[in-house]
Amino acid sequence: MSPVSHRSSARDFDCLLGSWTIDNLWLGAGGDWHRFRSTAIVTRHLDGLVLVDEYDMPSFPTRGHVKALNIRAFDEETAQWQLVWLASYCPPDFRPVVGAWTSPDEGEFLQTLVLADGASVAVRFRYTRLAADHVHWEQAMSHDHGETWATDWTMDFHRRAPR
Repeated sequence: MSPVSHRSSARDFDCLLGSWTIDNLWLGAGGDWHRFRSTAIVTRHLDGLVLVDEYDMPSFPTRGHVKALNIRAFDEETAQWQLVWLASYCPPDFRPVVGAWTSPDEGEFLQTLVLADGASVAVRFRYTRLAADHVHWEQAMSHDHGETWATDWTMDFHRRAPR
C-alpha cells in the first residue's frame, strides 16, 4: 500500500486562527538565549487565501516593545504558501519564505538571503500542530546550503480562552 501524499491547501493555517499567548525562546546576537512572552491575533482574508498575524511583544530582549505582522498568502496553482514578516525593529523586507505543509500537522518554508558581504544564508521556518490549542514554530539558519541548521528562535502558541 503506497503512502497518501499531503497536498498543501488554503486551510493549512486555519489551526492558527484566533488569539494566542506565545512563549518565545530567542537567541540574541551575543549568544544568550532569552525567554519572553508575546501575543498574536490571526485573521483570515481574501476568501481564506491570506492570513494575517498581528504580534505584540511588549518586552522583546534588546529591542523593547515590538509590533509585527506575519502575512501568509496561498498560491492555489503551486499549492505553496509565501510568508512575509514585517516588524517595527527593522526596515520592510518583502522577500517571502516559501513552502508548504508536508503533512496535516507539519509545514516547512525556506528562503535564501544574500548578506551584505555577498555570503548567503538559508532560512527555514517549521510549523508543527501539537494540539488544537498548541502550535510550535521554529526558525533556523544554515550557512552551508542546508547541510546543517541552527535554530535561533522558537515560538509556542497557546490558544487564549475567548472572553
